[in-house]
Amino acid sequence: MKKKVLFLLLVWVCASFFRVFADGTCGENVTWSLSSDGILRISGTGPMEDSENSREVPWKDSRKKITGVIVDEGVTRIGNYAFYDCSKLQKASLPESLTAIGDEAFYGCANLSDLNVPVGIVSIGKEAFKGCKNLTSFPVPDALEIIEDETFSGCSKLENVILPDTLQYIGKSAFANCSSLTRIIIPANVTYISDNFAFADCGNLREILVDPENTCYISVDGVLFDIDQSILLYYPAGKTDAAYAVPLTVTELNDYAFYGNGNIISLTLSDYVMTAGNSAFSRCSQLEQIFLPESLRSIGDLAFSRCSSLKEITFPASLISLGFDPFSSCAALASINVEKGSGNFSSEDGILFSADKTVLVAYPPARYDTAYVIPEGVKTIGDHAFSENKNLEHVTFPDSLTGLGIAAFSYCSRLTGITFPAALVTIGNFAFTRCTALNEIVIPESVISIGSGAFSYCENLVSAAVLNPETELYKSGVFDHCGDGFILSGFTGSTAEEHANAKKLQFAVLELPLE
Repeated sequence: MKKKVLFLLLVWVCASFFRVFADGTCGENVTWSLSSDGILRISGTGPMEDSENSREVPWKDSRKKITGVIVDEGVTRIGNYAFYDCSKLQKASLPESLTAIGDEAFYGCANLSDLNVPVGIVSIGKEAFKGCKNLTSFPVPDALEIIEDETFSGCSKLENVILPDTLQYIGKSAFANCSSLTRIIIPANVTYISDNFAFADCGNLREILVDPENTCYISVDGVLFDIDQSILLYYPAGKTDAAYAVPLTVTELNDYAFYGNGNIISLTLSDYVMTAGNSAFSRCSQLEQIFLPESLRSIGDLAFSRCSSLKEITFPASLISLGFDPFSSCAALASINVEKGSGNFSSEDGILFSADKTVLVAYPPARYDTAYVIPEGVKTIGDHAFSENKNLEHVTFPDSLTGLGIAAFSYCSRLTGITFPAALVTIGNFAFTRCTALNEIVIPESVISIGSGAFSYCENLVSAAVLNPETELYKSGVFDHCGDGFILSGFTGSTAEEHANAKKLQFAVLELPLE
């Protein structure tokens, strides 16, 4: 009798321990139940319903309890956001009946390491496995035609990806941050590979190979080109060569063409390259020499950003356009030169100007001078022109200056002495953000607008006087996070007073006549 009682008690304890913690419906013919041991079971026939966002999944309040997922045979689709950010999920068992996995279905499942992939899946959504950093392999189903944007982004341990012959499309950032990938083979039927970050930050990717039957792409020495070899699409970030010469057939370097390669030291562009895209050389941290040809016409945004070993660059006379903030975080760059005969740019003492020298385009971040006198005739300081220079303490502006561009002096941490000229009209967004040595400024009557965050995070700035009572100060905060006791001065009823009241800044009244 005692044995029977003990047995029944044990059964009751086990049943209690593994009892259903929560349950409900998640599709027209699909139900769910979550047991107290963290196993989420999906049962029924047909598709799970899609959620509008991660906050609407039926088990949203229990997602941190889920350690395993079992989807029973009969279920055909996993809905959008189904297991979004189930950070404790380690194992998912999927049925052979499954044909589709929705957008962001396993997004952020950082501990997911055990996953079977049914061969009948024909659709995997955007960001479906983004951030699944413990997945080591993913046998892509044989019927899959499209890998959507960011599907495997952030799967940092993913080593083995075999793409099926049915595949036709690889989306934006599809394999970004897959830092354990060493090689990938593009199948014969792929007709589209996004030119935006498809393999970005794959630091160990040494070669991209292409099936010889592919009619759109070709690989040469592990480098990806279009079939005509006129566009260099992607030079693998893990390729170990210290030097590379772009083939003579190439006329265009794609966006992110050499992005993130930390081994290349010397790069020679062929005599026929006309265009280098956005971030084309960004994060080439060992790049010391780059030879740009006379054929070059345009260079995209952030083209050389974080090329931290680049000390000098010379642009050909043929260059027509240079994109936004091309030298961001180029900590060693001390000289920017232009060959003679350019109709668009010029250089003086290693500083880049427009051809007529009315625009100062770029002042090298590593230039050693502590003071600089901007030449008379300059009307505009370009966007990011002096950004991140750590040596400048004093800048003298010319009387001709009318405009300061976006982030023109941002992060110039030693800059203390500035006197604005009487002709200045505009101060751009974030023009002096994080100029931490600035302590006081006077903004002349000529200035009609001061951009968002123009003096933000100037932590030692204690005084700013605005002499034009109608100067527009952007509501998002011109002087956010300035020094303790910061005082904004202006006239009674001025826009400066309105700004001070709106941002709860101390305000001091200026009195006429003002010297």
